[in-house]
Amino acid sequence: MNLKKFTTVSMIGIAMFFSAISLTIAQSERPERPEQIHFPDLNPIQVPDVERFTHNGIEFFLLEDNELVGPDRTLVLEMIRAHNLLISQAWGLISYIDDE
Repeated sequence: MNLKKFTTVSMIGIAMFFSAISLTIAQSERPERPEQIHFPDLNPIQVPDVERFTHNGIEFFLLEDNELVGPDRTLVLEMIRAHNLLISQAWGLISYIDDE
């Protein structure tokens, strides 16, 4: 038997061995009836405070979202950075004018 054929046969044997073991484990953990399946407790749901109002018979829920993501967040951060730069330059200009 050449080495390539031996390697292929041994790999197939190893795969069959692990398949048989995993199948046995999977069948041993399966309950007999669906009612015997136990699930872990769920985390409690935290409902945020919302403002509710009705307009023309339609009930609205208003919830403030302070989290910005994606391009909107980047734009706001750039605007804040530009504002801080302008304020610092304005204070420099004011101090320059006051000195004269």
